[in-house]
Amino acid sequence: MASKWRLNKTEEKQLRQEGDEIKSQKLAEGISEEDAEKAKNDLIAERTHELKKMKADNAAAKKAQTPQSKAKAKAKPISASVHPTPPTDSVNHDYYDRLLAALQTIQNHKVFARVEEESPLDITGKKMSGVQAVFNNDEAKLALSGGKAYGAACNMFWLDIVTSSSPGVPMDEERVRRWARTVFSGGRAAHLREMVVVGVPATDTDLNASKGSWKQVTPEELTHSIIFYLEELVLDDKTTDETLKEWKAVLLSTPVMFVVLDGDDAHYWEAYEQIVQTHDTIRRTARQWTHELTIFKERKEAELGESLTVKKLAAIYKDRMGKTAESTKSEMGHSDQFINDCLKVYEKLLKNDYINGKLDSLEKKFGLDSCLNNLSKLRVIVEKTGNLKERQWVIAWIEDALTAGGTPPLLTNDAVAA
Repeated sequence: MASKWRLNKTEEKQLRQEGDEIKSQKLAEGISEEDAEKAKNDLIAERTHELKKMKADNAAAKKAQTPQSKAKAKAKPISASVHPTPPTDSVNHDYYDRLLAALQTIQNHKVFARVEEESPLDITGKKMSGVQAVFNNDEAKLALSGGKAYGAACNMFWLDIVTSSSPGVPMDEERVRRWARTVFSGGRAAHLREMVVVGVPATDTDLNASKGSWKQVTPEELTHSIIFYLEELVLDDKTTDETLKEWKAVLLSTPVMFVVLDGDDAHYWEAYEQIVQTHDTIRRTARQWTHELTIFKERKEAELGESLTVKKLAAIYKDRMGKTAESTKSEMGHSDQFINDCLKVYEKLLKNDYINGKLDSLEKKFGLDSCLNNLSKLRVIVEKTGNLKERQWVIAWIEDALTAGGTPPLLTNDAVAA
């Protein structure tokens, strides 16, 4: 009986490329056209079977795993036949589906086959040299016990790429891809500008046992940018294996800093500081901040068993951040007004899928410069409208006027003022 599992277009293209490569290789060896074609078809058939079986196995494992067993399951390293599954994040479900499809495309390529099982590269001074002393589990325990931190070169595939310190905050694939094309322009292999920070629960954590599940507190868009960019390179017929091997060397020498972070709050605040202080290029949009504060408020209320007023919520941020929040140049000062605006805009505007779709459209067209990437403007829309239907109409009219085209345009992005 034919398998119900089907390959996506990306996978089909990758298999055709692999088939063409084996055919060319056979022809170069002097094998006849007929036999070379047979070798190509045999390879495609074998790899197709492997991919379909992997999809079936992953689906069966996911179905068999109850929520209770998921919570108790021990972290396992990624293997050649086990890949991450999207988290239960309804806001970003499509984003993570596309991220994992990109990851699958990379791992399907012969250069990256079973790369998640390879060791980090030593520093040799050669072309494929590592850039930092490689990860050592015993040294990690010693360093974490003494200084609460440990830095080493690691295999990037040992990171957990689908777990977020702020689940539910909307992710923007196009923005991540656009950032990657800027940073890695020209396709030349390059490391991220900062170390990836990973939180561990205790100084004696066995990091070897949890490879593949190392939880990042660095904004996940940074490692995602490499995955999305590498997918584009793999699918580009002009990309050579030599270029991909250089990228593989980058993945196998990813600088990682491990820090002891015990509990959800510790992870959240470390991730928050990273976003506010370090990564201005992928800073939160106004819409992301409304989700961030609302989700944090709901989590803390559940934890404390009481309702948090705006003043109490602002006090939590100020007590935690101190001068950090006050000194940042971003919109984040966490004043009472800022927090109140975030909560109001989320409740009145951003719980609505239709409105979010329109804001998505504007962010894809204008990026961070979107006229509605502004909390004050979103607050004014809430205050000047009487109900959800009116808010939907206002947002839709702005989006339509800005994206309709025409000369002269009905509206320009910089003409929308609060």
